[in-house]
Amino acid sequence: MVTTAEDLASRLTDIAKFDIEQDLIQNAKLGSAGDFSPWKGLFEEILQFAAQYPGLPWQILPGPRLGTARDRLQRVQRTLERVQSFSPDPQRGETREDLAAQVRKEFDSFKEEVFPSLSHLRLESIGLDELQQRLDRTDTERRDLYDQLSRDAQSKMSEMDEALGQIRAGAAEAGVTQVAGTFRTAASRYESRASRWLRGSVISLIGTVVAAVLLVVLWKTDGAISNAGVLQIVLVKGTVVAVLSYATVAAVRLYRSNAHLAAVNHHRVDALRTFRTFVEGTDSNEVKDRVLLAAAYAAFGQTATGLIGETADGSNTLQAFEALFGRSVKGS
Repeated sequence: MVTTAEDLASRLTDIAKFDIEQDLIQNAKLGSAGDFSPWKGLFEEILQFAAQYPGLPWQILPGPRLGTARDRLQRVQRTLERVQSFSPDPQRGETREDLAAQVRKEFDSFKEEVFPSLSHLRLESIGLDELQQRLDRTDTERRDLYDQLSRDAQSKMSEMDEALGQIRAGAAEAGVTQVAGTFRTAASRYESRASRWLRGSVISLIGTVVAAVLLVVLWKTDGAISNAGVLQIVLVKGTVVAVLSYATVAAVRLYRSNAHLAAVNHHRVDALRTFRTFVEGTDSNEVKDRVLLAAAYAAFGQTATGLIGETADGSNTLQAFEALFGRSVKGS
């Protein structure tokens, strides 16, 4: 005679045999009318549970709870069979949505009955010997992982020490003087460009002032003039002055950018010049490493020069003239 626990396990096994695509999701004969794709996640959850837990010692559950769990699982199995044989019936009025909701309801009812005891059942199914073996394997894996991480850390430290040694050797071979010469050449190039843009800024500013004066003094009209004519004259004059003003501001910004880059490269030259002096004054590798890192940061890090900040040129249009006059130009 089949016991209640054996019947429950057998029903779990039968449910796990459902083919989720052919038996539950899509009935090829019905087409879209038999498509249960929106509830695929529900069916996957049910089949996964059924395939995972048929071997649990269900017989240790109290008799009333075991019987209730078997009855609720039987209702889950029957609703799945109804999904498998689903056919739209206008007279009965049963839809896919109704049937899927029924499956969810029955499965939730079954879970509500068995889930409080599920952890205990899983622990009982393992056994003390197997549990001890699993704990031993976990401890061994933890130790192996720790050893592997320690070896990796030591390997990385060795690679870092080797890389730092290569940097020191490369700096000695290439010569700080040669690198400083590169920055010095760049500084001279930017200084030359800055001078040209400074002259261009002054010329553009003078041209803007002269043009504004000439437009006011010389541009006169004879006779009466309409409002449209006045508007046209004002727009033309304003456009000319605006274009010249924009050219002036652009020239000032380019001057500031090139002057900033020239100052930065001069700073790099000074940093590299002092690098060898500090290094030759000590025999400690730790001190040499610190000086090397400081020199690298000074040479390649962001440097504020007062012309442009550390991130970008965030000045407004009026503040751009500060580079020419040495003072802020304040608007009304």
